[in-house]
Amino acid sequence: MATSAENNRDPWGRSLTATLRRWWWIPVVLAIVGAIVGGLAGVSAPKSAEATVNVQFSSPDTDMTATAQQSALIEASSRDVFEAAANKLGMSPADLQQAAEVSAVVRTSFLSIKATDRDAEKAASMANAVADAAIAASNKRIDDELKELTRTTGVLIKSQPLADRAAEEARVARLGGQLADQQGQLVTQSRRLALLQSADANTAAGPSTVMLAAMGLLGGLLAGVALALVFGGRRGQMSSINEMRRVYPDLEFVPARELPAVVSMEADDIDRVVLTGVRAPAGAVRGLVEPVAAGFHAVGRDVAVTDDLATFGRGVSDGRPRTVTLLQTPLTSAIVKRTARDEHAMLLVLVRPHKTRFEWLDEHVNQFGDRICIVVDG
Repeated sequence: MATSAENNRDPWGRSLTATLRRWWWIPVVLAIVGAIVGGLAGVSAPKSAEATVNVQFSSPDTDMTATAQQSALIEASSRDVFEAAANKLGMSPADLQQAAEVSAVVRTSFLSIKATDRDAEKAASMANAVADAAIAASNKRIDDELKELTRTTGVLIKSQPLADRAAEEARVARLGGQLADQQGQLVTQSRRLALLQSADANTAAGPSTVMLAAMGLLGGLLAGVALALVFGGRRGQMSSINEMRRVYPDLEFVPARELPAVVSMEADDIDRVVLTGVRAPAGAVRGLVEPVAAGFHAVGRDVAVTDDLATFGRGVSDGRPRTVTLLQTPLTSAIVKRTARDEHAMLLVLVRPHKTRFEWLDEHVNQFGDRICIVVDG
């Protein structure tokens, strides 16, 4: 029945395993909740649809192609493009700009137009609308440049005509040829956007539901383990004698039915027994008198029951008495210390499964001496 007070100063439980065995349901419940929350977040997460356009540019120079891509990016991201797309969709340009994003694909001549919404169909519609508006704006820019070139050439033809008819016809023909050449160069060398791949609602992607559920599961599990450690292995109600022995391996726990046998084995060295309990009612502590007395009677010793602290220990210096004194008293630090100093005294502490809490026993466990026995009721 020996115990070392120094070995019982672990308020968090003897080990992580012992703690988790006591509070196993906390990590399990939080892991399940985390997985459910993560799964629901994945199912309801916004989906992103992507359309891709190609910046067509005739120059083989890499720097010129990159410059054309950046110019196309600015044009595709312009307010006019988003206003045209928003009018087509029947929504405000501000909302569309918040939901859609145009970006350049690195080391390519492509532009990516990505739109995000909880509805995959709407996300695809927004991406395609912006792509169509960007292509339309590109075509309109080229048409406007062709019209302006034609206009300026027409003005040049009509101004300052030559008096000689043949010379005038030759001049007009020469300007017409120059116009055709300039138009050809404008068409071939101007950057133009072409749809490479439209957005499809069926391929709209969002955060992985499985991944979010797994992350929620892991996060809940870790939170549960941390919370279990906060509660500790020595918190809450004691449930069984096996659990008590795991948490306090240096204390001896004895079922109340085995108390007569245990007392009879210690009877030769014991003259005084303190019967107490961890916040147990006096009636429950009084129930220990009969089995303790039976143990002493088995070896031929008499017992005297008292609740008077003044009479406890009287006659200690007069030799070993034949009668064993049984003191019924509440559990206090003074009683624990007094019993620990008396080599012929035993301390019996009653605990009740599902009623006694570990915290209550911890208030005194560091003061327990060598001759102590924790009696488990029931």
